[in-house]
Amino acid sequence: MRNYTSKILSELKTPLVLVTMRVGGAVAAFVLSLLMARTMDPTEMGVAMTCMSAAPLATLLVTGSTEAGCLRFLVAYLDKNELSKFRGMVSFNRRVTLALGVAFIIITIAWLWMTDRASGDLSTVILLTAITAVLFSWQKIASVHVMSLGHVVLAMAPSSFCRQVLLVLCVGLWILADNPLTKEVVASSMLLSVIAVLILQVALNHRPMQRVIADKSDVADYSDYREWTKVGLQLGITLLFVQFSRDLTLVFSSLSVSPENIAVLGIATAIVGFAKFYVVAINQSIAPKLSQAVARNEIDKIQEKIIFTNHLKFWPMVMVLILFLLLGDEIAKIFGPGFESIAMLLPILMLEPLAMAFFGPGGHLLSMSGHQFIMLPLSIATIAVLACAITIGAHLGGLEGAAYGSSVAWVFWTVSLALFARKYVRHDVSMFSATRLIFRD
Repeated sequence: MRNYTSKILSELKTPLVLVTMRVGGAVAAFVLSLLMARTMDPTEMGVAMTCMSAAPLATLLVTGSTEAGCLRFLVAYLDKNELSKFRGMVSFNRRVTLALGVAFIIITIAWLWMTDRASGDLSTVILLTAITAVLFSWQKIASVHVMSLGHVVLAMAPSSFCRQVLLVLCVGLWILADNPLTKEVVASSMLLSVIAVLILQVALNHRPMQRVIADKSDVADYSDYREWTKVGLQLGITLLFVQFSRDLTLVFSSLSVSPENIAVLGIATAIVGFAKFYVVAINQSIAPKLSQAVARNEIDKIQEKIIFTNHLKFWPMVMVLILFLLLGDEIAKIFGPGFESIAMLLPILMLEPLAMAFFGPGGHLLSMSGHQFIMLPLSIATIAVLACAITIGAHLGGLEGAAYGSSVAWVFWTVSLALFARKYVRHDVSMFSATRLIFRD
């Protein structure tokens, strides 16, 4: 019994650590939003939040998304003991990031010069954001390299927890010193936190990576570079909407609504993000067993898992929606004057986790059953829908319209996944099926 308990605890240790880090990072991001709302001018806060979203999005350009396929290729190379190809891909990622990073900084400086941005007050913030994006890209590729060696906690800790905590500490210490918080200070704090986590990531990577890249006499093999590039771009674009939907929402919205409204939208999306995290966590928790059931074509077990988890996700989201409707004004008061619109946005944005819960784990089922090819065009289409819906919504209804635009894109995404799952996998993963089967039984 003791050995069995020990085995369970061993299996749960890494997932629990990862969940704890992600929750801690989300809490730190929430505290940062609260500090900014309480101490910053809303217009400056909106600019700062836009830059905080633009930096991680820009990493896709700086890395060329070549690191997206690392887990697929590097793990296989290790299994086959093809260490020269492992070294080749690691070196390829670094060379691409170095070349594109230098180009990104040069283009940013040239753009600032040609548009005469130096006469305004945005040039410093934009340049700081560009440098942050380049350094963030180096941390990103270092993270995925060590993850491919099986060190998941070492890979995730700097980016999912330490960066947010360090950013809050930088901003908090600045405020405690009785200094005014400006967009330049936030951008500088963002840069300092990324420098710190990059140094931390390099230190954490040193020992695990020595086993596979220490031998300088073994020439790196770049022969698969075309495949690395192709798969990386495909996976990067496929995951763009899911991983960066909040950042995309803020960046697209910044083109149509005022910076002070971006500050409000940023806080509202951060609050709703906690509800999304719950839905994602439930989906991830059943992924191994669902994958096993799909592999064995155990139709009853697949349906059982989907029914149970759909109800486990949907009804708590309904309760959160009711909570936001009843207490939205009280939540908005926490952030002070100028953020009253948060109460209006929360129920609108809650359509996103509600749609995720109602229409079920269609994406998981498609990927596990070998129909992942549909994800790439659907992701591109959804990003286009997001951009158009936010732009049209903002022009028709301002901040509220932009929020509806974001929710429309998520409804489009989840409904499409559910329909494709029904078409290709022959499973209705939505609450319609889950409820109907319960009443039938």
